[in-house]
Amino acid sequence: MDQELQRIYGGLLAAYDVKKSNILDQIKATLILNQEKSLRPDASLCLLTLYDNMIVTPYSLRLRTASSQVNGANVGIFPQNEQELNQRVMDSFYLLLQTIDRDKKDLLASSHDVIIAINSIWGPLSSYFNWG
Repeated sequence: MDQELQRIYGGLLAAYDVKKSNILDQIKATLILNQEKSLRPDASLCLLTLYDNMIVTPYSLRLRTASSQVNGANVGIFPQNEQELNQRVMDSFYLLLQTIDRDKKDLLASSHDVIIAINSIWGPLSSYFNWG
């Protein structure tokens, strides 16, 4: 990857606003630590934005709504509280990191490697959030 693009992606990652979310802050810190070892900056930014915009923020907002009271038939499908959500987020995140590290094409994984890893473990990954 072009060195200037790597610098830009790294800057975007460093400046990424985690919105006072402890779980996003933990994900961001883990990604920054792994940047030198296994992830390119574009891969780290891809993972952080996906977790923020597709999982953490929407599910956190869902937990806060009055309609988040889950009926008995849905218990276990949807996280019941923030602690359970955070556990599912981190379990799925570490599973994804392990898969990326195992399957990456180069020394440092790219954002394309992230997408490939998501696809390759969709079944186990989707079970954390009851995705179809």
